[in-house]
Amino acid sequence: ALPDGGTMAMSYASHALPAQGDSPARWFAFGRDQRVTIALQQRLVEAQLSVERDYARFRQAELRYRQLFQMAGEAVLVVDASSGRVLEANPAAATMMGMPAEKMVGQVFPLGLTARSTRQVATLLAAARRTGRADPVSAELVDSHAGVQVSATLLHQDQSHLLLVRLTRLDSLQGQ
Repeated sequence: ALPDGGTMAMSYASHALPAQGDSPARWFAFGRDQRVTIALQQRLVEAQLSVERDYARFRQAELRYRQLFQMAGEAVLVVDASSGRVLEANPAAATMMGMPAEKMVGQVFPLGLTARSTRQVATLLAAARRTGRADPVSAELVDSHAGVQVSATLLHQDQSHLLLVRLTRLDSLQGQ
């Protein structure tokens, strides 16, 4: 114990020296102050706890994002900006495009549009890749021939670039 009532962590190593001639056997003890090591271990534990708290917050945010994405009434696709492949499609997009979201994932966007619309949307996506955002374009779905407005915004996530593509029926825009 220290004079102030605290304690000091020490580690010891001992070594026996055998008796030689008239000298009796002796023991030597070497002590090392462990306060620095303990302080570093405590900082490591605190850092690990902080990482766990941050990870839990991240998981909660990701869960909220997933719920919003799935529940959104607006058709939304997440597209890889470099390959043009659909990474995610929400249920509203699946309904509008007339195909399961799982089937859209992995396909190159634009898909499900008339040939003329596909060219216009491809131009929109290229502009969004260059500038981050582009003016919406009107397009027509192949199956239903319904008119839709397509808009795209560039998002940065980690080292990749994504396009957030929104599809809105033109008849719902006219009602506003």
